[in-house]
Amino acid sequence: MVALRETRTTWIAYALVLALLAAVAYGGLAHQSLDTDDFEYLRDANAANQDLSLLFSTDRELPGRPIAEAVFLLGHKLWGQNPTPYHLLLVGLHLLTSLLLAQTFRRLGAHLEISLVGGLLFLLNVAHFRAVQWIACLVYPLALSLALVAILLFMRYLATERRLLLVAAALLQTVAIFAHAGSVCAAPFCLYLAWRRYQRPGAAAPLLAVAILIPGLLHFLYPQAPQARETLSIADPIAVFGQFLGYMGRCLDSAHWLVAGQIQSWEMITGAAVLLGLGWLVVRRTGPEADWGLFALLALIPFVARETVEPSRFFYLSSAGTSLVLAWLLRTGIVSAQRLVAAWFRPFAWGIALSGLVATSLFSLHKAETLAYYSSGRSYDARLQQQQALKLYKKAIARDPRLIPADGYARMAVAGYRYGDTCQIELNRGISIYPNIAALYVLASIGEYLQTDPARYQRADAVVNAVLEKTSKPAELKRQGAVALQHIGLYYAEKGQSERAVKAFERALDLRPDYELALGGLAEVYKRRGQTAQAIDYYRRFLQARPNMAIGHFSLANLLIKKKDLPAAITAIERGVALEAHHPGPWFKLAQLHRAVKHPAEAENAIRKALASASNKREYWIECGHIAYLYHNLGQLQKALVLYKEVTKAMPAYPSAHFNLGLLQYREGRYAEAVDSLRQVVQLSPEDEEAQRVLALATARMENAVSALVASVNEG
Repeated sequence: MVALRETRTTWIAYALVLALLAAVAYGGLAHQSLDTDDFEYLRDANAANQDLSLLFSTDRELPGRPIAEAVFLLGHKLWGQNPTPYHLLLVGLHLLTSLLLAQTFRRLGAHLEISLVGGLLFLLNVAHFRAVQWIACLVYPLALSLALVAILLFMRYLATERRLLLVAAALLQTVAIFAHAGSVCAAPFCLYLAWRRYQRPGAAAPLLAVAILIPGLLHFLYPQAPQARETLSIADPIAVFGQFLGYMGRCLDSAHWLVAGQIQSWEMITGAAVLLGLGWLVVRRTGPEADWGLFALLALIPFVARETVEPSRFFYLSSAGTSLVLAWLLRTGIVSAQRLVAAWFRPFAWGIALSGLVATSLFSLHKAETLAYYSSGRSYDARLQQQQALKLYKKAIARDPRLIPADGYARMAVAGYRYGDTCQIELNRGISIYPNIAALYVLASIGEYLQTDPARYQRADAVVNAVLEKTSKPAELKRQGAVALQHIGLYYAEKGQSERAVKAFERALDLRPDYELALGGLAEVYKRRGQTAQAIDYYRRFLQARPNMAIGHFSLANLLIKKKDLPAAITAIERGVALEAHHPGPWFKLAQLHRAVKHPAEAENAIRKALASASNKREYWIECGHIAYLYHNLGQLQKALVLYKEVTKAMPAYPSAHFNLGLLQYREGRYAEAVDSLRQVVQLSPEDEEAQRVLALATARMENAVSALVASVNEG
């Protein structure tokens, strides 16, 4: 048997093998989309590109991870919103971290075989699959890589006493924590190594200080960061310990086989056994397996207070330790068996064991990509990008229909109905997998509303009613059914098929009489059909359910204007601008309405609000001129004069305002001012005969007044 030798060629070959495995295991991620926090990070990066002062601001949507913010800023400059380069970057970081981990194992004393296998097992570890699938999780390989280098520098410092190495280790530990606070585990790990190998635990004091101060600083600077709120809300120590056991169990049971979803009770029992085993290693053993067993435990502690539906990303740092322990167990077993068999058994056993683990890992990671499509679909769905969500749901179901929960089929159907897709094939598949889920039968029946035969609607209603009578939770089914029917109504409304849209919306209201989106849909359909009275009725019902929807108040006001009910329209717009005061259009409309009902003061107040937020103000100043004219007609001459002067100052090329101002000044006996104003009109509109006539009168009156004044002076 040829012994494995540690040479540069060995490590180069090892790197090539890992790169090949990474391409096979994670190459499909190049086709993945964005998911959950990815959207917020990219929006933050876009904002920082526009204004660099927002880079580390507390006003970001996702503050508190400066390294991630810097990486996303750079990525956004290079690739914009395209998810593919980000996914490839994350896979590349994971590959480099795996190689660095193997080197760290070796430099900290692990056998060459254990080091190489440990790095390979970490690369293909299934327990942390979300940390490699989800772009926002690129902070995990960054943090782990930096923490590993910090550990290596610290161990080198212990061996050489070069203080510069300690300073470098502390700096890298700081940067690692800025990447992800979970990397604080490196500091107590260094403390343990310093105590166990050199009996110098005090040497790790700078790293421990960093591990305490930097997270505290992040909590102080970014108190609204999600991780800050979650980790400071520990209320039940027993529950936290139970979650720690569950996480420990998931690290083992899903290391190379896919186990997704929330932690189960049996995993807590498994975690207790794992905890006992790792505790035995730490107490009874002195080799690297004991060290990295402790690292696995330490790396989970920062996450025990964070509960989530899919916690796999929390296992990224911990699986570095469990991968080494698993590699050690494999080698120990193979070496023990070799003594009983023969020398040839060792490479044969390694080949069988690694082939099996690689095969199950690749199979499980492929299945995990299905969950990534599904999770991404839900993220797009939540952001109302339902067409993209539908594509992702269908792709996930096509890859592995049994891996998608029943709720996923329901979400897909509701998204599909929005675009006229019955999703019949996928729903039938879902029903065959989940025959006891009533929601799938209800949604499949509602899909009949996308057919052209009205008789099928009646059959669909009969099936829905029958299912509702049998279920123990009719309210939830009615909610899902109403949403699905409302989506069908929207589809028909956009296609101009108003009768079918009305039927879908009305059926939605049969299931949920107060469903505001169906009420709003009917209001829009009736408005397009010119049935103003019905549209007004449904808008009012909609606003009873959604009183804070400003656009609903504005739409209702437009319909009331058509009915000549101006006082009610004013009330509707006033309610709308009370909710959204930053748009000038509604204020402009409100000013026009107040002017129409001869409320000049209210009209002036509204138009000033419009002017305050408008960019193109011409039409708003013209409206000011109309309001000044109303003041004039109502005998409020001083207010008219003030407003006319503002209009002419803002619009010096607006002849009507100059004319009305000059006419008012003439009637007030201000002949000289009137002459100035009317001369402006004549200059702007030389063909305006009325302006010329009034100008002549004003000039004559002014001259007569001057002559009379001169005569009185002479007589005196």
